[in-house]
Amino acid sequence: MSTTTPTPHSSTKSRKYIQNSAFVQVPASPFDLERYQPLSTPGASTSRSSNKLLSAHVSIAGTKLKENTPCHFPGSKQKSLAMTSSASASGSTSGKRTIADRDRDNVTDNAPSSSKRMRTLSIASATTPLKPSQLNSPTKKAEVGIEVDLSKACPDFPNGWTYCHQCCKKRDLGATIHCTALEVREVGKAKAVKQKRCVNKFCRPCLKNRYDLDLDVLKSNSKRETGHVDNAGYTFTCPKCSDTCNCPRCRKLKGLEPIGNMLARKHEEQGSSKKVKAKPSKSSVKPSAVDPAADPKKKGRPKAQKKPKTIAPVKWMRIAPSLSQSEIEERVSIREFLLRFNHLSPASMPKAHLDELEQLNGNGKPTHGIDSLDEVAWVSDACVKSAIMALLGLLAVAGDNYKLVDSSQHAIKALRPGGFNLTKVWSVLVDWQNSIQDTTVAVEATSTSRHTSTSSSRLPPSSSASSSLTDLSSSSSADEEEEESLLAEASFALEGPRSLSLSVLTAIDQGRRATRGMTNGSTGASIVSSSQMIPVVLSMIEYILQLGIEALRTEIDEGLQSSKDMTRQIRECVKGEGERWEVVRKEREGDKDKGKSKNKLKFQAAKKLHKDILSALDGAGSIVQTGFIHRYSPLGADPDGRVYYTLAPGIAEREAALEYVDKMLAYREQPSKAKLRLKKKGRTVKGEDRDGLTEWSWMVLVWGQIPDAKEAFCPNLPSNSDDEDEDEDAMDVDGVDKDDPTKPRWYAFTQPEDIRHLAQWLALENGLETEDGSEKEKASAEGVHDGQGPVKRIIAGLNDFAGLLEWRERDDKYRLPDEDLESLPAGVYSANGNSSAKTSAKSKTIPPEQFYSN
Repeated sequence: MSTTTPTPHSSTKSRKYIQNSAFVQVPASPFDLERYQPLSTPGASTSRSSNKLLSAHVSIAGTKLKENTPCHFPGSKQKSLAMTSSASASGSTSGKRTIADRDRDNVTDNAPSSSKRMRTLSIASATTPLKPSQLNSPTKKAEVGIEVDLSKACPDFPNGWTYCHQCCKKRDLGATIHCTALEVREVGKAKAVKQKRCVNKFCRPCLKNRYDLDLDVLKSNSKRETGHVDNAGYTFTCPKCSDTCNCPRCRKLKGLEPIGNMLARKHEEQGSSKKVKAKPSKSSVKPSAVDPAADPKKKGRPKAQKKPKTIAPVKWMRIAPSLSQSEIEERVSIREFLLRFNHLSPASMPKAHLDELEQLNGNGKPTHGIDSLDEVAWVSDACVKSAIMALLGLLAVAGDNYKLVDSSQHAIKALRPGGFNLTKVWSVLVDWQNSIQDTTVAVEATSTSRHTSTSSSRLPPSSSASSSLTDLSSSSSADEEEEESLLAEASFALEGPRSLSLSVLTAIDQGRRATRGMTNGSTGASIVSSSQMIPVVLSMIEYILQLGIEALRTEIDEGLQSSKDMTRQIRECVKGEGERWEVVRKEREGDKDKGKSKNKLKFQAAKKLHKDILSALDGAGSIVQTGFIHRYSPLGADPDGRVYYTLAPGIAEREAALEYVDKMLAYREQPSKAKLRLKKKGRTVKGEDRDGLTEWSWMVLVWGQIPDAKEAFCPNLPSNSDDEDEDEDAMDVDGVDKDDPTKPRWYAFTQPEDIRHLAQWLALENGLETEDGSEKEKASAEGVHDGQGPVKRIIAGLNDFAGLLEWRERDDKYRLPDEDLESLPAGVYSANGNSSAKTSAKSKTIPPEQFYSN
C-alpha cells in the first residue's frame, strides 16, 4: 500500500483554503417537510459533486407532478392537513400543494420585520376587520363586470380604488362602473383621430341618489352596442356622455347653478328630512331610562342647548320718504351713464356737475324755500343743462348720420349762451327733435316714390333698438340701410317734462316764479324744477343706446381688456412693494442698533407705511374698476324683498386712483428716476358730513320695509303726534301715510360700522352665521346649493363696501414709498406712520359756540 506524502505546496494550499472558507450552520426548517412530496423527473438524481448540490429538477419536459398538483399524504398527517384545510378561508377545499394556514402564520410570526412601522402595519392589516361595504360577497368572483387593480389594492379597497366623477371621492372598483362609450380624440402632435374609452366612473351611491340607477342592473346589461368597447362585459353610457350629468363642474360649464343635495330636497318635499324612529313601548323601557336617579353610574350635567345668537338692533336712517323705487333708480341710471361715457362727448360735463349728480335728493338745502320737498329736490338747473349738452355731444359723433350730427351741433351752440332757464332748454330740444323728424319725412317721401309697391311708414315709438338693428342688418343695399336708419330715427320722441302734483305747485310760489318768464309761448311748458327734466334726459339716453354709436361700442368692448390690464398693473405694483419691503426688513435685521427706541419707532413707521401702500393699491384698484363696468346693477334682493344699492365713486376719486396706480407702476419700473408727487388728491367726505344724507355714493341704500323694533330702529323717523295738521302733512296726495313703517321706503347706512352691522344682521336672519361670528360653509365637495347665493353676495358686497368706505374717508389714504421717515423727529410717530406734530396741526378747530360756552 503506497502512501502519498503531501508536498509543501499542497499542504499550504489546503491550509489556505481552510482559512478562507466560511462555515455556516443552517437551522432546521420550520416547516413539516415530511408532508411535501418532492418533484421527481425520470433520469434526474440528486448527487453532490465538488461540494455542490445538484438539483433533481434537471428536465421539466418529463415532469410527472407539476405545480399545484394535489398531494397524497399518508395516514394521520393527511387527516391533520384536511382538518387544517377545512378551517381555512371559505372556498379553499382543494388539496393543492400549498402552505397550510397554520404554517403561513408561523412564517409570518417568525420572519423578522424590516421596521417597527412594517410590524405595526402587518398586525393592523391582519387584525383590523374590513368595513361591511368593502367586504366581497361570496358570489362576487362570479359576477360580471367587476374590475380589479391589484396594484392599488389595500385593506380598505380590496379590488383597488378609483375616483367617482360625481362626488370626487375614492371608491372601491367593485362598487363603481366604468363608462364603455368610445370617444373620438386627437392623439399626438400629428393629431391623429383615434377612439378611446371614456374615463369617467360612477359609484353606487351617486347612481342611486342622483340618477335613480342600480349598479347591479347596469352591469347585467351584456348587450353589445356600436360605439362601445367589447371586452367590458357590459354596456354602459355614463351621464356625462349622455349630456345628463348634474355634477357641479358639468353644470358650471353650462352656466347653471349647482343642483344641490337632491336626497335632502326630496325628503323636504315629502314633508320631513329625517325618518322618525318608532317610540318603544312602556313595557320595554328600562327603569334607568325612565328615572335618571335609578342609574347611579350616570353623573354630570346634561349638555346645554346652544342659544341662538342675537345682536343689537341695526340703525336704519330714513331718506327721501316721498320718492318711489323707480324714481330713485331713474336718477341713479342718469348718473351712472354720464360717469361712464361723459369723456367721449365733445361737450362733456365739468367735474363739479358730475359730483353734483350723486346728490340724488338735492344738497340738503331748502328747495324754493321749502324743506324736504323730495318731488322737486334734485340737482341744480346748471347741472341739468350740462347733462343735456353732454348727451347732444354724444349724438354729434354718431358717424355717417350727417343730419343728426349737424342738428346736435347747432343745438349745443344754441344752449351755450342761453343761461340756466330750463324752459328755454326744453324749447331748444323741441326744435332739435323737429329738425330730425323733418329730415326723416323727406327721406320717407323719396322712399315712397322709389318703391311704389310698398309704402314705407315710420316705426312705432315702442320699437326697440334690437329690432331696428336687425332690420338694418337684413337690408339688401346701402341705400335701404340708410333709409331704414333714418326711419328708425323717426321713432324717437322726446318725453315731455314731468308734471308736478297739485300740492307741490301750491307750495311753490307760482306767481313769483311766473314773473321770471318760466312759461314758453311755443311749447306751452312751464318748468319750475330740475326734476321735471328727468324723463327728458332718460329718453335721450335711450335714443343714444338705440343708435348704437360706434364710439360707445368701442368703449364697451375695450372695457373688458382695460379691466384685465388694470388687474395686471395692480398685481405688479403689489409685487414691487413686497420686494421693497423685503429690502427694508433685511436692513433692519442687519442693523446693530435696531434695539434702540428711535430705530424701533422708525421701523414701526416703515411697517405701517408698507401696510398703507398695500391698502391704497387695493382701494385704488377697486375704484378704477368701477369705470369699466358694462351696466350698473344693485347688489341684490334678500328673501324679504329688500333691494340693496351701492353707487360707484365719483370721477374725482377715479382720476386720483388712476394717477396713484400710474405713479406706483413707474416706481416699480424705475425706482430711482420716478417722481412720486400726486397732483390729484381725490374727494373725501368725512363721517359727520355724510350724516346729512346727501352724498349717495358714500352710503348704502336699501329699498324695502324696515324690520320690527327688536331688530332695527330709525332715529330720524318722525314721532306720532296728536296734532291733526301734522297728521295731514304726513299724508301723500293719494292718502298714503309717508311715515308708516310697514310700507317700503328708502333707508341709508352711512358709517362703516353700521354697514357691517347690517351685513351681520342679514347673515343671522338667513341662518348664515354661527355663534362665533363665522359664516357657515354649507357647500360640500359635491357643490351643495342651498339657494342662498344672492344673500351671500349681498353680505360680501356690504362688507367690501364698508372696508372701502373706511379707507376712502382717510386723509392720507394715498401714501408713497419714498416718504422720508428719517427726517421725522424721534418719538413723535403716530399710528399711521406720520409725525404727531403734523397730525396735531390737522386737528379741527373748536367751533365758536363751543369755545364761548360755559
